[in-house]
Amino acid sequence: MTRARFKTTFAGPLVSFQDAGRTGHMRFGVPASGPMDRFAFAAVHTMLGNPPGGTAIEVSLGGLVLECLEGEVTCAIAGGAFSLNGGEAGWQAMTVQKGEKITLRAGPWGSWCYLAFAGQIIADAWLGHTATHTLSGLGGGTLASGDTFDVEDAATRPTREGTYDCPDIARATGDLRLVIGPQDQHFAPGAVDALTSPYKMTDAFDRMGVRLDG
Repeated sequence: MTRARFKTTFAGPLVSFQDAGRTGHMRFGVPASGPMDRFAFAAVHTMLGNPPGGTAIEVSLGGLVLECLEGEVTCAIAGGAFSLNGGEAGWQAMTVQKGEKITLRAGPWGSWCYLAFAGQIIADAWLGHTATHTLSGLGGGTLASGDTFDVEDAATRPTREGTYDCPDIARATGDLRLVIGPQDQHFAPGAVDALTSPYKMTDAFDRMGVRLDG
């Protein structure tokens, strides 16, 4: 069995292990968790030829730096326009070997990206899934400087390496779609209309929501 091992040199806030999510438990008060951007999560596994739904690393605006301590494996990123090892931002795949680093930095748009490997990330599971519930810490958990993890059945897939076109559906737009929920009667008169005004994102955000300035 081939294995690659990585050490977390740096991890921004909210960097976590996520799989497709643990569905079917809401009646017990257990949310599905899973990726913030399900399209990009599915895409990064497709780019590598992985089975769908496996564990990937969800990277926030703070970025992530990993060092390969052992082995070699092909990896890929998809999601926001993040840069890989200082290169041009965008969706791409590369092979990393012992002694090399993976450096992800936020780019001109997008709040999240996904790092997947041609193999199986070994992370803690809860109710059969590694998806991290960040408030409780259950699941694979968040990454912090000094953490190590393994990728089992690590493979190199040179035919998968290179850049990929980001579909238009996954690109940023200047508009935010708004769906009025069942508690709209609690809004003050005119408050819903005010939501059509321009807003800017702030740095007050987590996986539950974001505070807007406007």
